[in-house]
Amino acid sequence: MYSYCRATLYKEIDSNKEDVQELLNYLKQGKRLECPKNCPESVYNLMLMCWQYEPECRPNASEVYRMIKTIDEQIRSQLLI
Repeated sequence: MYSYCRATLYKEIDSNKEDVQELLNYLKQGKRLECPKNCPESVYNLMLMCWQYEPECRPNASEVYRMIKTIDEQIRSQLLI
């Protein structure tokens, strides 16, 4: 997954400004990074859950673990077909 992070992040924000307030406003509007190229939709959906603005709306570590395990099983089963 780390290889997906090489893209320019938050294209709509002037990264030269390093304006934290602008980024915060962007996130408050519900905007998030686009789905990385070749990223499974299930992984991106998990990413979106983890990026919820309100911390109490985010999955906890156990939930993330279970979701990743399920996603892994689904992907592996698709590869066997």
